Amino acid sequence: MKNAFFCTLFIFLAFSCGGSDDDPIEEPLEDPVAEEDGGVADPVDPTDNFTITEDGNVKRDTYVILPNDSKLKAEDLTVSSLFSDDVINDNHKSEIELFNESSFELLFAKDKEGEILMLSYVNPISKEPLVITAETTAVALVMMHPWTFEMSAETKLEAVDKIRQTPGFEELRISVEEQIATGTLDVAKNEALFNLLNQFQTNLAAKEEVNVEPLKFTLEDGKVTVLNYRSSASYGVGIYDGNDVFIEHKLSAGLNKSRYLESGFSTGGETDNLKATFNIPSDGQWTMKATSGLSFDGTLQNQQAAFYNTGQLTLGVIGIFSDRLKKLIKNADCILSLGGNVFDGQSESSQISDRLKLFKDGKISGAYLAYDVFFYVADRIASIFSIIEDCSGVDTDKYGVNFKGLGKILSFWTNIKSAFDTGALFGDWLLYDKEIEFCFIKDGDELRDCVYLTVNGDLDFGDIGVNRKSRYKVEILNETDKEITLYGVYTQPEEGSTGQSEFFRVEYPSAGDWPLTIPPQGSFEMELSCAPKEIREYTTEVSFYINPDFDDGLHGQDSSLRMEAVANVIMNRVSVTHNLPQTLPKSGDEVSFDVAITNNSPDDLKLAWIREEIEEGSPTISKRLEPPVDFIIPKDGTRTVTMKAEAEYVHEYSGTFVVEFFHENGTGTGWLPPEDIEGNTVVYRTDSTGDPVTTTTNTINFGEINTASSKSSAFYLSKETFDPINISISLPNGFDVVGGSPFLMDSDYMNIPKNVQINFRPTEERPYNGNIVISNDYNNSEIIIPVSGTGVN
Repeated sequence: MKNAFFCTLFIFLAFSCGGSDDDPIEEPLEDPVAEEDGGVADPVDPTDNFTITEDGNVKRDTYVILPNDSKLKAEDLTVSSLFSDDVINDNHKSEIELFNESSFELLFAKDKEGEILMLSYVNPISKEPLVITAETTAVALVMMHPWTFEMSAETKLEAVDKIRQTPGFEELRISVEEQIATGTLDVAKNEALFNLLNQFQTNLAAKEEVNVEPLKFTLEDGKVTVLNYRSSASYGVGIYDGNDVFIEHKLSAGLNKSRYLESGFSTGGETDNLKATFNIPSDGQWTMKATSGLSFDGTLQNQQAAFYNTGQLTLGVIGIFSDRLKKLIKNADCILSLGGNVFDGQSESSQISDRLKLFKDGKISGAYLAYDVFFYVADRIASIFSIIEDCSGVDTDKYGVNFKGLGKILSFWTNIKSAFDTGALFGDWLLYDKEIEFCFIKDGDELRDCVYLTVNGDLDFGDIGVNRKSRYKVEILNETDKEITLYGVYTQPEEGSTGQSEFFRVEYPSAGDWPLTIPPQGSFEMELSCAPKEIREYTTEVSFYINPDFDDGLHGQDSSLRMEAVANVIMNRVSVTHNLPQTLPKSGDEVSFDVAITNNSPDDLKLAWIREEIEEGSPTISKRLEPPVDFIIPKDGTRTVTMKAEAEYVHEYSGTFVVEFFHENGTGTGWLPPEDIEGNTVVYRTDSTGDPVTTTTNTINFGEINTASSKSSAFYLSKETFDPINISISLPNGFDVVGGSPFLMDSDYMNIPKNVQINFRPTEERPYNGNIVISNDYNNSEIIIPVSGTGVN
């Protein structure tokens, strides 16, 4: 009967951990009851055999299927759940008590010596049979690891299917089946398990590319708020006055990160427990000190974080056995109580706090630390259940799960020497800074950041012409005795806009220069530009960030300096006339021309230079201004300067004159903004003398070539115009262009001739001759090169 029964149950095996997608189970099971007319209820389907206990739990039939050649019989085993143990009858069946809700619970089968032989994760209210087999044991061994700590019950059910479909799982299943058949589950020697675990952890590990600050500090309405917006590890936050005297501490809880198989971790959004808000009692300098529990500095805030994070870790371990049991501890006080119990406890003669120090220093993995916590939970299960009962009000007297019995199974955690810390808590605890400080000043009703930098001068751009760009340089000073690292500069956008300012830009340092280190009492030069689009006044606030995660959408929480940049846009202050010829000679000849500048502004202007700004896609034209020193254009006056132009290529040019003036504001250095001049656009064309494409090759003779071979010869084409030209080449029989024809010669070929390869491939013993005809689509002219060769044997 064993073999026949095995075949029947195997049909359901792939679904033993979850309901069908077409018939999801969401509500708790209810007892079958008699019909109101006195009749009896329909017979219960074998897959629905259950009863409801007085506590509202559910008792389910559970089937144990041993391998065909097993040394033991099913009747030699006992099935255990969180609530109960039950022997297996001769029908391979036992009755097990479980929570009456959709969850992810562990069952295991023990031999007469109490050694665990088989395992299975089940959904207590699934309509599918609850079974324990070699396959469910293999799945459970992969799932019983910290990489599943942050998975919901639903995601764990998905993971079960994913595990079964993963290459390497069949090898693990066979290995586990062979061990079960011998009557001993020796996980430590199962190489297939380690290979599969490493494969899963490599694929699912959430990797952070950079180490950024996980906390945001905001100053508003006389309060300081700390928000944990990145880390699943919690921070204890203490506030200290200007004399470094501790005042109080609060918890900024870690993000509740949930792991999904395909998309990694997601968070549940911003909640109040992620924030710690402080009222500041008096004026002066204050410091917020946040620690994640790994500082071991004796402070109350570090102890609070250590307890809370250890409590979260303990809940992850408990979730290995029962998702429902894990959910019974919800509020922060209960997590702190649980974590404090474990943090101060010992596991196998090791203090958990000492193990945390090794974890912090990278001497043990997160999996090894979780194993230590597991053994503490197993040793002190009564005190753990007491905390759960006090916090949840649930009677835990019935809970009797054999935690210690699982210790031998879970020992493989410590055998994975290169175990990935794939749990969110493990990863974040090590990734993010363990100690973070934020300095601020209270001055009456105002709260502001402590200033580490000062600026020499201001950022008043003065008057700027519309659609022109003005640059301005200022010196930024480090007034402290410490080295400061800047991670960026932020220009506040216009009201209603996002990102940075559309009109004010940091030109230097450029993006590739960050982070920038400023030595004690040192400085650096910053160049800001303003490019207004319409006539009005422009302002922005410039912030310098000592926070590496400055570009996060919530700007200012870690700014070391803020200053205002202003600009006033006016109508064009000058107008220009010129006598630049519409046609310029070809490259090599200069043309002089005059530019008359009229000053329409109420002030005298000192000319810096005039230049032509060529439109995008045009080649550069060299124009040189030769104004005398101190070239002043009086208000309402006109002065003329001489410029020279030289065109390099045959091309139609288009551009704009830009007139710039010396800066007269007295602050900073640089130029007044360039002017957008009415009537200053110039369009002209150089003379075209000759063909746009030329070659120095007059004729090509290949000589005698064997009919079984071929030979190539090259010539060069030079382009005499900036414009792109399409080239077509036609050849007589026996000759072809290597690479094909037609082809494009773009502006890159202005300075580099194009190598053209002609191939001669005779097929007969005879002379070959004719003309290579090179044509273009620029002026349809042709170049003709005679070509010849003889085919021989």
